[in-house]
Amino acid sequence: MPSELINNIFKQYLNGSATQEDLAVLVKLFQEEDGSLLKACILEELQQDVAEASSPYQDISNRVLHKLSEIRHKELLRKYANETITEKELKELQSRMGQKSPSDVNGTIQPPPKPYHLTFKKWIAIAASLLLFGGLATICYKFYKQDSNEVYGYVDDVKLPNHSQAVITFDDGKSYVLLQTDEKVLAARGIHITRTAKGGYLFKISDVNAMRPTYQTFHSPKGTLSRLMLPDGTMVWLNSDAKLRYPSHFAKNKRAVELDGEAYFEVTHNAHHPFTVSMKNTHINVLGTAFNVAANLKKNAILTTLVEGSVEVETSQHRTRITPGMQAVSDQSTGEINARLVNTNDVLAWKDGYFRFREDDIYAVMEKIKSWYDIEEYQVEAHSTDRFTGLVLRTHKLSDLLDQLEKISVYKFKIKDRRVYVMR
Repeated sequence: MPSELINNIFKQYLNGSATQEDLAVLVKLFQEEDGSLLKACILEELQQDVAEASSPYQDISNRVLHKLSEIRHKELLRKYANETITEKELKELQSRMGQKSPSDVNGTIQPPPKPYHLTFKKWIAIAASLLLFGGLATICYKFYKQDSNEVYGYVDDVKLPNHSQAVITFDDGKSYVLLQTDEKVLAARGIHITRTAKGGYLFKISDVNAMRPTYQTFHSPKGTLSRLMLPDGTMVWLNSDAKLRYPSHFAKNKRAVELDGEAYFEVTHNAHHPFTVSMKNTHINVLGTAFNVAANLKKNAILTTLVEGSVEVETSQHRTRITPGMQAVSDQSTGEINARLVNTNDVLAWKDGYFRFREDDIYAVMEKIKSWYDIEEYQVEAHSTDRFTGLVLRTHKLSDLLDQLEKISVYKFKIKDRRVYVMR
């Protein structure tokens, strides 16, 4: 939509003559992911109404104008870095920098233009419009992270893979990145890929050699959630960086797999062929049930959480049966097993695209984040007694996730060279 038309609609809104159709256009623009054009128009509108006389709202209006100008400046720098800047925007950026080339300033942000004085009527109108469409803070948080004169969230951001990076390794040493391998090659190995209703992938494993089973290891790399169907119809969801080893077809009297990491199972019922999941010295025996098992959430322990059905958890020393809503914690050193009641929704939050925190300190939070995002390390430069409880959406960009945490805590975050710095 041309900026002149947006300006006209916005002006009509400010003077009270906008129609319902005009307001619908503005709402749609604010809801769109890229609202850069509208922000530019708001900034232009703010700068057009200059008043000599000050008002009680002058300090607030100055800060709003300064913030919008800074946001616009950062956006132009981002577009320049991504080579998506238009000729008109490049001229605007050069004007802000005093005709310097953006590459000459290494991404630093020049001071915004001198604050203008807004009339009382115009300030109220601008404030009302910002509040109506979600608030200035929402706009700022959604598009940018700020700290001194650096641009965050774009140059040093860490992102999850755009597509599944799942890998299968066969016992003959051959490995395939599934979405990058010809489907005929995969079909010869008994692997078929289908798209799910939500746009994901389902990896179906079938038997192509009934005489002699071959073993395969399915790896869901860091940042990837994988869903696969085993030869017996059992469904498995693998969490980030989890590995599952299984045969191309199961033996007549048992179905056995080995897990490293975390996974959720929906086991096809077969009373004559029990299903067993082995993790270190813990074995989970089931007939047909749904459960979650993890070896990477608690040091030296395996956590088995039952959603429905019945499972038996066994170590070299003990054996216990749990019922739905219970979690068995098996100690890998002593072999002891302790059972407790848990909230299964908390346990399965990862499967639905969330991080679940329950009275977690900043170190526990960062460990969970690190399990998904490809960061080298994190450094807590200042910590508090704050505890995190609740669900936080797992986002494509790490900066968006950290923005959520900033809103609910005293912490500030900085990403640089795939390292996360935690500050206050």
